[in-house]
Amino acid sequence: MAKKATKRQRIDEKVAAGMDHITAEKEVIMEIATEQVEKLKAQQAREERKVEAEAVSVIREEFPDEWTHAMGVARDRLDARRIKRAAAASKPRGDAHAAETDAPSAPGVPDDVAGDTEQAYPY
Repeated sequence: MAKKATKRQRIDEKVAAGMDHITAEKEVIMEIATEQVEKLKAQQAREERKVEAEAVSVIREEFPDEWTHAMGVARDRLDARRIKRAAAASKPRGDAHAAETDAPSAPGVPDDVAGDTEQAYPY
């Protein structure tokens, strides 16, 4: 893994690319702050996953009846989602079927009146 450029190196690279020094320094500081925020968000997410795992453990140990009920509800929800996805996947897609009509097509007769028994245009 390549060593990350220092703050000074990053600023110098931006200045060499044609940016003025103040703007370059400002951008590097913003980049560093953004990186720190992302690290903190990732750390917070890891901590939240640990807490949730421990909460599951507590519920499983101290409330076994509720745990069994919750597992059944979770299975039902997952099954319902799976069935819904399968039903959606089996439906025909596209406009190919929408263009088909039950009316017979006759040459020289507009499609919107092809199946009508009355004459489309009074002559």
